[in-house]
Amino acid sequence: MNCRRTVPYLKDWNEKYAGDGFTIVGVHTPEFDVDKVTANVIEAAAQLGVVWPIAQDNDYRTWRSYNNRFWPAKYLVDANGVIRFTHFGEGRYEQTEHHIRALMEEAGHEVLDVTVGRQES
Repeated sequence: MNCRRTVPYLKDWNEKYAGDGFTIVGVHTPEFDVDKVTANVIEAAAQLGVVWPIAQDNDYRTWRSYNNRFWPAKYLVDANGVIRFTHFGEGRYEQTEHHIRALMEEAGHEVLDVTVGRQES
């Protein structure tokens, strides 16, 4: 799973915002053959503490639909189903959280003025 270094941020955001309408849906698009095995994906998700749903995209259908080119990729979708923010690769976690908070406020959720306390690497 190419998102391993991103998972701690996703876990923090899920813990912090899930009660206010924030939802994570993971899409696992395998880079290597071993990553196509569902049992391996389930095991890795469990080891990482991933609690949100993961769709397995072995045929790259979702990958191509989103014109993706990089692992990991983050897409923020607003309450109307419109993609409002995209980031490819690692990093820019503060910027991503800023957009999460803005979209939640736009959807009418009150968001406390506290961001996830991690150092970007």
